[in-house]
Amino acid sequence: MTMAYSKTTKAKWNNEIPDKEEIRGIKLRALLNTAAQIFNERGYHRTTLDHVSERLGVTKPTLYYYIKNKEDILFQCSRMALSDMHDALQAVSDQTRTGRERLDDLMSQYFDLVITDFGTCLVKCDVHAFSAENQNILLQARRQIDDAVQEIIRHGIEDGSIADCNPRLTTFAIFGAYNWVCHWYDKDGSMSAEDIKESFMSFMTNGLGPR
Repeated sequence: MTMAYSKTTKAKWNNEIPDKEEIRGIKLRALLNTAAQIFNERGYHRTTLDHVSERLGVTKPTLYYYIKNKEDILFQCSRMALSDMHDALQAVSDQTRTGRERLDDLMSQYFDLVITDFGTCLVKCDVHAFSAENQNILLQARRQIDDAVQEIIRHGIEDGSIADCNPRLTTFAIFGAYNWVCHWYDKDGSMSAEDIKESFMSFMTNGLGPR
């Protein structure tokens, strides 16, 4: 007698073995991680899919199971970093805290993001390397981040935790300073990431503190 299994049958291998979609996600993440490292080492325009496939130890045609082209890789790397930044904004959305407390927490998280491979890709990437559609998506996401930080600064000005300043220019100045870190930061250098972050936070504290 053949046993009939219903849709409620126990999951195969007790969910201990990743399914095809999970395996695909793992491989895609490995591809993106590797490509981001190479983009940051060689520059986007000097990187080819051959460089990526060679470092991954797979054939170039294999990459096309996971991505459309080189632009698609950079776009997905940038989206990963923007997703992390969105999470950071959500984490500091509590308006019962002072604007300064929220800004400090946000920029601490942003510093950590900037020195990651995905964060560096986002900062260094030239939006003109993307199609018009992808440009609009990334630029809109960046504007949303700028607007959110400006709102936090306004909150700080109103509650007295941040000195009176132009929120828009202050946002540009902060991101300009933090974004430049990925151009010169050396993880094997004489200063640790924590030491550098502490110095940056101190500069910001002294510059934005109420007089």
